[in-house]
Amino acid sequence: MTTQPQGGIDYTHETNLYAGVWTANYGNGNGYESDLYGGFRGSAAGIPLDAGMIMYRYPVASRIMMPPSVTAVWIVLRLLLWRH
Repeated sequence: MTTQPQGGIDYTHETNLYAGVWTANYGNGNGYESDLYGGFRGSAAGIPLDAGMIMYRYPVASRIMMPPSVTAVWIVLRLLLWRH
């Protein structure tokens, strides 16, 4: 097993918007993954929420093994349904 370099950087603005990038090598250094993401974390009508999008990119991936990119979107609402 070999160690592969990886790293990322995130930024959050005072308006609760955030963005970031993360990258890592895989496959013994033969390829890399680069993830780009952004979203909003705050509240709407008093309900905490997180909404965003991430793109997983594999620029040198074999198109037979995996697509060159995959995109996902999420919305998370945190509701308090019961309090003891």
